[in-house]
Order: sequence, then C-alpha cells, then structure tokens
Amino acid sequence: MAFLVKEHLHGAADKECDHWHDDAGFFVHHMGFTLELEQSLQSVDPSVAMPYWDYTADAHFLGDKWQIGRAHV
Repeated sequence: MAFLVKEHLHGAADKECDHWHDDAGFFVHHMGFTLELEQSLQSVDPSVAMPYWDYTADAHFLGDKWQIGRAHV
C-alpha cells in the first residue's frame, strides 16, 4: 500500500506539475494505477475485482442530486 500511495503522490502531487489529473492523462494514469492495485490484490486473492464508479455518469443523469449528504461548495 505504501508503494501505491507513494506512486500516486509522485504522479499527482508534484508541486510543479500534476501529471495525472490534466487532460487525457487522468484516464490513462488512473486506469493503469487501478489495474496495478487490482493485480496486487489478486496476488493475494484471485477472486477480488476492483469496483468501478463512474461519477461522470452520476453527474450527467442525476445532476447535483448524487451529492446528497455532501456539503455543496
């Protein structure tokens, strides 16, 4: 877990440039990172699968209603 946290912070929390969250990099980096996490979990238990939540679909179909219970900024 520590390796994966370090990897994410290295790519996404650089003071000079966020390499993961701009443009197409968001999807590419997060898909690869999620696959890496899923495969590491499957090395312990092959039946484990990483859940996927597409919040963009929720935002499209539900508008602001999907954020019920969260503070609106």
